[in-house]
Amino acid sequence: MSSGQALPSGKPDWQQVAGLKFDPIAAQRDRTRWNFSPWADFRSYMDLSLARQLDQLRQAAHEADPRTPVGIEGTQMPHAFGGYDLWRLSQALDWVEPYDIGNAREIFGSFMPHKPIVTTVFETDTDHARRRLWHLLLEGDRGCIVWWSEDCIDWKREDYQLTAKAKALAPALKDMTSPLAKLFLKANPEYDPVYILYSQPASRWIGCLNPLSTVRRGLRRFSSYEAEHNQMAKARNGWLKVFQDLGFTPRFISSEQLAAELSSSRRPAVLVLPTAWALSDREIIAGIRAFLGAGQSRKPGHAVFSDVSPDCLTNMGSSASTMASPIPFRSQAQIRRR
Repeated sequence: MSSGQALPSGKPDWQQVAGLKFDPIAAQRDRTRWNFSPWADFRSYMDLSLARQLDQLRQAAHEADPRTPVGIEGTQMPHAFGGYDLWRLSQALDWVEPYDIGNAREIFGSFMPHKPIVTTVFETDTDHARRRLWHLLLEGDRGCIVWWSEDCIDWKREDYQLTAKAKALAPALKDMTSPLAKLFLKANPEYDPVYILYSQPASRWIGCLNPLSTVRRGLRRFSSYEAEHNQMAKARNGWLKVFQDLGFTPRFISSEQLAAELSSSRRPAVLVLPTAWALSDREIIAGIRAFLGAGQSRKPGHAVFSDVSPDCLTNMGSSASTMASPIPFRSQAQIRRR
């Protein structure tokens, strides 16, 4: 690792690894010379650990009760910290209740199209609750959680009367059981051929190089803070809103899905790489290049958009220019920068 390779050769010198230092200010000045492989290894391990543990718990629960779906509540935005690789989590869960931060709801919706997604209702008045629940129903939600019982039931009274908040929510919740709502529950979502890449390696890179204002204030990893200051979260949301404002319904696509679902597509399509500083060989060769085509196989109706110069780093956080077999990505893939 200390030699600059993604994997240690021979017996690693763990004392030397422990002594590695990171200067975020210097890294901001030159983003292609740093090797984040040890750090990326650790973050990848944490992502795998959480997803595998949840999958094991799900399997154990299904052995006891195969018919009951297993999921988790309160998932955070996509991030380098906390194990929140949303693609991996989506493969380990039967349902999920995501905090709608950093496009987590839209990402889970793309990755779990036939699995229940629910939301938590915090609203205290009828109109706001009704608007949000109808919006989420049209997005594909299958239920909601009312938070919390202390706000909805007067526990101090012997007859446990409903509170003013509960009475205000009642009409909105009744709407969700109406014949019209049941009709939408049977519908399947339709997406336009606009794909936004979800890349966890790029998330790790941004998680390490947050804006300088964040560095000076110390590490703040609350989703509420990251939603406003995380460069990738802001860029990803910007791309999503641009296409939605133009009347399109984009979907997110993972690195694992990229080659399998887009390489053979011939109809006009757009692939967006939000803040894709770090890309893997699989993403580039099997995914993006196959999507664009080359030579006589070039697909004229396909285009790739990026807000940065992609492929500065490998998926493990080392400089792409120092790879043993560097990939001349920018010279072959016609990237349109916006």
